[in-house]
Amino acid sequence: MKISDFADATDNNFNLIRLICAWFVIVSHSYPLALGAENDTGDLLARLTGLPLSHLGVSIFFIISGFLIVRSAITGSGFLSYAISRAIRIFPALIVAILLSVAVLGPAVTSLSLEEYFSHRHTLAYLANNIWLFDGMVQYQLPGVFNENPYPNVVNGSLWTLPIEIQMYIATAVGIFSIRVLFRKNYLLIYKIVVPFLTAVLIMICYQVPREWMISVAPVLPDTLKLAATFGIGSSLYVLREYIPLKAGILLVLALFYPVAGSLNLMELYITLLLAYSVFWLAYIPSGAIRRFNYLGDYSYGLYIYAFPVQQLLAHYTTLSVIEMIISTTFITLAISVISWHWLEKPAISQKKNVIRLCLNVKGGIRIGRKKSVSEV
Repeated sequence: MKISDFADATDNNFNLIRLICAWFVIVSHSYPLALGAENDTGDLLARLTGLPLSHLGVSIFFIISGFLIVRSAITGSGFLSYAISRAIRIFPALIVAILLSVAVLGPAVTSLSLEEYFSHRHTLAYLANNIWLFDGMVQYQLPGVFNENPYPNVVNGSLWTLPIEIQMYIATAVGIFSIRVLFRKNYLLIYKIVVPFLTAVLIMICYQVPREWMISVAPVLPDTLKLAATFGIGSSLYVLREYIPLKAGILLVLALFYPVAGSLNLMELYITLLLAYSVFWLAYIPSGAIRRFNYLGDYSYGLYIYAFPVQQLLAHYTTLSVIEMIISTTFITLAISVISWHWLEKPAISQKKNVIRLCLNVKGGIRIGRKKSVSEV
């Protein structure tokens, strides 16, 4: 069995895997948010490998995203459908999370008066910067909010990955659709060459160029490039899906080579590659009762974007241990995520065809208007 035998099917375990990854982020964040910033590597994985659970979760998110987004771009019905699909999945829940932070959370906990809070320039900037993520500018602070928390002045630290995700969507669209136009007959073959090649280049830059130099160019550059490389690994697995078998024996052999990777100082890269293979084996091979999870819904995105403010609220009003923070955040945020999926995210996704039709009608109306104006001249 190869990845290509499953790649175009919708019956898989991706929803469950992503939910677990979002929970990994909650666990990892609970240490600094409950105990302070100096405990940001307190979880068990961080102690063993130096890579926190949040790193594991985010890496898996980007691996899966690279695979599914490139699949969508290649097999979809065109750029408009691709762009609307991405926007509908990202922005409705994000906008609600930001509005709730500004209009409900902020006024409830700010140390400023309501007049000072709402008139402060950072309040409006929080809305603008965090909804318009295309320029990569994420704002983490609201005026007077969480000043005294163990992890102070950060409303939603999980948002930092979203601009990178959007940049990957744009890069994928530019690359995939450009190749399709330039190489009309052989574009599928070109994908198999270009995508793995660019991924290899990104990996070499990440692990050969000194991190200090990249930070001097831009503080976010090292993390951006690593997530871009991780996204590229998922993308490469899709374009090379016909050549990659899914076997438990291969997974076992890869796992056994872990100590060697550690001795060669390539542990982080090796873990990422091992994760990539593991994710697709777990997504496609285990079946049966586990697939019933798909009937519930995709709660992972909500769990990811709502959890951090919930954790900060808990830290603001109470003093919790890490375990108490994990348990409380899990139940509260999961409830919010279920509501978000069934009342916001899923209904928004169901409107995709209507949005595409509306965009086409607007585009057609603009064309007719232009023709009329030309004929009148």
